[in-house]
Amino acid sequence: MTDISERVAALEDKLAALDGRVSSLEGKFDFIARQLRDLHLYMHGKFAEIDRRFDTLESRFDKMEGRFDKLESRFDKLEAKVDAMPRAIIEALREERR
Repeated sequence: MTDISERVAALEDKLAALDGRVSSLEGKFDFIARQLRDLHLYMHGKFAEIDRRFDTLESRFDKMEGRFDKLESRFDKLEAKVDAMPRAIIEALREERR
């Protein structure tokens, strides 16, 4: 009977040691889980800030694009006038010759 009680005591000791190791691992897991949660929250904040900055830049580029469109339109009008000038000059010279 002592052999059985020794085995039971040894098994209880092993069980207590394993329970301690499981508790230790649970503590490490909780620490890592908290670290990951904090990192997740931090990344959400950073991505929100980056999105906000890109939105601001996109708005500024949209304004610049509008300005370039206006300049392009003005150059197109100027080009049409310049293209029309030689015709007008030729016609004026023809009129003078008559």
